[in-house]
Amino acid sequence: MNPATNLSSAITRYVHHDDTLPLPQLRKLGLIYSSYRFVVSLFSMLMLYISARTDGSASLPSFLQQTTLSFYMLLS
Repeated sequence: MNPATNLSSAITRYVHHDDTLPLPQLRKLGLIYSSYRFVVSLFSMLMLYISARTDGSASLPSFLQQTTLSFYMLLS
């Protein structure tokens, strides 16, 4: 047997083994994690706007900061 077949069969055995979570639990865990990331990114964006407003300046965060946090929030 070649090494690729051995690796493929080892991965297949691991996936079908009972050490992994069932699919519904895995999806629930993914939903919880993505919700957590969304809340953290929303909190970061709000803190950025609050800190920009309380400094006494009328300017909003820079375009780069807004774009970075927006992409992070969308991708989460």
